[in-house]
Amino acid sequence: MDWSSTAVGVIDGYRQIAIVVPTLLDPGPSNVANIFGTLRRQGVITVPTPTRSIQPADLAQFGIHFTHTGPIPPFSLLAASSSDLVNPYAHQASLAVERQIGQDWAVSIEYGFVRTLKLYRLRDRNLLPAPVDPRLGIRIWNSPQYFADPLIGQNNFFEPIVRSFYSGMIVEVRKRFRRSFSLGGNWTFSRSTDEAVDYVRDYQAADQTNLRAERALSSFDQRHKLVAYGLWTAPGGFQLSPIFRANSARPFNLIVGFDLNQDRNDTTDRPPGAGRNTGIGPNFWTIDLRLARTIPFRESLSAELTLEAFNLFNRLNFASINNIVGNIPPPFNLRGRHDRSPSEPLGFSSACDPRRIQWGVRIRF
Repeated sequence: MDWSSTAVGVIDGYRQIAIVVPTLLDPGPSNVANIFGTLRRQGVITVPTPTRSIQPADLAQFGIHFTHTGPIPPFSLLAASSSDLVNPYAHQASLAVERQIGQDWAVSIEYGFVRTLKLYRLRDRNLLPAPVDPRLGIRIWNSPQYFADPLIGQNNFFEPIVRSFYSGMIVEVRKRFRRSFSLGGNWTFSRSTDEAVDYVRDYQAADQTNLRAERALSSFDQRHKLVAYGLWTAPGGFQLSPIFRANSARPFNLIVGFDLNQDRNDTTDRPPGAGRNTGIGPNFWTIDLRLARTIPFRESLSAELTLEAFNLFNRLNFASINNIVGNIPPPFNLRGRHDRSPSEPLGFSSACDPRRIQWGVRIRF
């Protein structure tokens, strides 16, 4: 039986209940329906507003007993948090220059930098530095001596040590051709790096004794982004507003799908030699359109009719890729493949919204 399926967690000294939960209709006093019904009749569970929390004494009548003492069951998941938890904070800097050219042109260039500190990550303190396997080129925790306590599944520590960095340049151009028609557009060239994307087990470091190796392109890195828009005010109170949006690919993390390095976490292992977020995700572009007309009834009363189309040409924009690729050799700058199903490695697993059309009425008075 997989150790992670039967693990009992201990969080800051408080242990979860070690009990097999029966199904809804299992016979006996400890089935879920009987527990709920009994506590409901006793006034412990009230609907819709609870009057108090369920106490250990309430569950003792069903043979469920809490204990925070005694030996910890084998392969428990321990969790604790740092004593110096603080809110993340950021340093920001920006510089912008805007210039009007003639009567109808406007150009602006802006640079921005953001450095964020004290972001959170989860680190397993039960792992000691293990030797590097000469065949795979990665650390392998294949012996009890490489664990601080071999009988503990994980000893996860919640700590604010992650940094992230963003820098980007935005160039924008606006042009008014005449009083009823204008165009504009902006291009963003940016780079985002960080050391962790989240603080759950699935996003722990591949080698938790070498956290510096986790610094890489962020999952939110987007090198290029282009937006173009226009506005045409037509006779009869009509306004037509198209917008074009396109952005380059975001990176994604390649994982093998099993516990290759034997550190008791099978969701973080990357192919040997692969850095974090080396995969190249799908790009994106779409065109949206908005048509509006204002109908005045009298000076203080009017109606605005709108018709909006999102993803007007119904382009298939993929959103995610199956990143479980197995123990593959380099290169690792892999892209999604159209010839594979969502369940196969590098197959596209989800898509953005298809074309949507909506209309609305707004009354102003």
